[in-house]
Amino acid sequence: MRLLLSFIKKELLLFVRSPDELLVLLAMPLLLIMILGFALGSLMNGDVQSFSGKVALVNHSNEEEEMELFLEKLTDLPIPTEAKEQMEMGAKSLLPITMLKEQIFNNEELESILTLEEVPSSELEELKTAEQYSAIIEVPPHFTSKILELLFIEEKEIPALTVYSNEGKELSSAIVEDIVGNFQEQYSVWANLGKEGLLNPDAIYVPTQSLATVESLSKKEPIGAFTYYTIGMGVMFILFIASSVSSRSFLEKKWNVLDRILLANVPAWAYAGAVFISTIVLAALQMLILYGVAAIAYGVHWPQFSPFFLISLALALATGGIAVLLMAINHRLGSESASKLFMSAFVAVLSFVGGSFTPVGNISELLVQIGQLTPNGAAMTAYMKVMQGAGVNEIIGHLFVLLGTAAVLIVSAWFTFPRKERA
Repeated sequence: MRLLLSFIKKELLLFVRSPDELLVLLAMPLLLIMILGFALGSLMNGDVQSFSGKVALVNHSNEEEEMELFLEKLTDLPIPTEAKEQMEMGAKSLLPITMLKEQIFNNEELESILTLEEVPSSELEELKTAEQYSAIIEVPPHFTSKILELLFIEEKEIPALTVYSNEGKELSSAIVEDIVGNFQEQYSVWANLGKEGLLNPDAIYVPTQSLATVESLSKKEPIGAFTYYTIGMGVMFILFIASSVSSRSFLEKKWNVLDRILLANVPAWAYAGAVFISTIVLAALQMLILYGVAAIAYGVHWPQFSPFFLISLALALATGGIAVLLMAINHRLGSESASKLFMSAFVAVLSFVGGSFTPVGNISELLVQIGQLTPNGAAMTAYMKVMQGAGVNEIIGHLFVLLGTAAVLIVSAWFTFPRKERA
């Protein structure tokens, strides 16, 4: 035990006396959490910048006059008077431009972002070159009469509205296009009802509130940007500890420190075990400092301590396994290239696949499955579930991945470590 404590004390003193490593392991993740949290916070939290726009309605049609023309044609049809009366009532309820203005754009929620303004047709060409409106809706001549004739008298010509979108205001113009498209679909339903005499004029309305609400099936709170990147940077930078400890272990061999330790009748397995335990202690201290500062500075608090502690312990064990395997490879190769390669390349790859920078589920489901088999990815997924209220039973699979990874790495390190240094 005294020997083990001496090794742990040695590693702690070496880290304290290495400002560069302290900068990478402590200051860098906190700085990245702040930068990424502020830069991507509104995007991840679902906040949308408010906007407003204006829509111009250029009407070449006169609904009153065209309604009269339709009624004249309706009078000449060789059908019963009762049928004509039903068609007349339906037609009066289906005046398209009136419905577009009163039932669609005259909506409290829609008016808060889009304002409809009627503009004289003489100004159409001028409006096309101006940036004043998000979109222009042009109603062609005889639009109303042709629509009504199409619905009730079955004329073949199909009239159409023309929407001019302002490319400089893509979002609001796209909304206008969607509104007109949805209006067309709703109008088709109303028209079919009116044609059959089944339409109640008082029943045509557009609700001011959504008819449905969207809720998560899991009923869990969303993860905020600072919480996400606190976890992401935590599981990423803990990997650097494994690289640092294993690299220093090789330097001890290079400087004959390891030889002096072995000459003092300390078994090689005891030295490797000390490296393993030291890595676990350093990883635990790093997580303690990182999550402690995040709780104070960014308000990242854990709802349950027990699952958080188990995940952190399992992650620290996996990190210790990585450290002893890198140490064994370094001793086998006679250089610290394994530690350097792991720090410069593998940490970045594991962090990307594990989701430290962005949710990989938005990219590929295969990446999600692969990422959850990595130590940092399994820990990150488990941490996220705990943040959303999950208990130990819901993260047990991720704990097994971490503990299984640690066991495999330790066994691999034992068979990789040079035999002459095991005795």
